[in-house]
Amino acid sequence: MFHLWKKIQAQKYSEKTFDAKNFKELKLPAYHHCPFCDYSSRIVSNVRQHILTHTGERPYICTHCELGKWGTGKRHKCPFCDYISKYTTSVRRHILTHTGERPYKCSLCRKSFNDKCSLKRHMKRHSSAEIK
Repeated sequence: MFHLWKKIQAQKYSEKTFDAKNFKELKLPAYHHCPFCDYSSRIVSNVRQHILTHTGERPYICTHCELGKWGTGKRHKCPFCDYISKYTTSVRRHILTHTGERPYKCSLCRKSFNDKCSLKRHMKRHSSAEIK
C-alpha cells in the first residue's frame, strides 16, 4: 500500500511539474516522505528542505554574491582582488587587508588588529610581561 501511495505522489509531484507555487501548498501526511526518494522525517520542514535538493530551487540567496545556498560550486569573490573563497566570512576577513580596518583593539595599550586571533596572541604577551 505504501509503495503505491509513494508512486502516486512521485507522479503527482514529478520534477517536470514541480515549481515554487505548488511547493508551498504541498501537504504531506503525518509521517512525511520525499516524493522523489526514500527520505522521510517526522518534521515536515525537514522534508520540504530536502525536496529542494531534487528540484534545484535555491530560495536562500547570499547577500554578498547573490548565489543560492547549495550553490553551483561558485565562490565568494573579493571586490578588490582575485581572492575567492567558499565562505563569506573568509572574504570579509580578507577585505580588511585592503581597507586597513583594524576592529580588534587591545584594552591595555590600544594597539589594534584585523583579526581576533592576533589580539588574543597579543594579550598573552601582556600577561607574560607582567609575570617577568
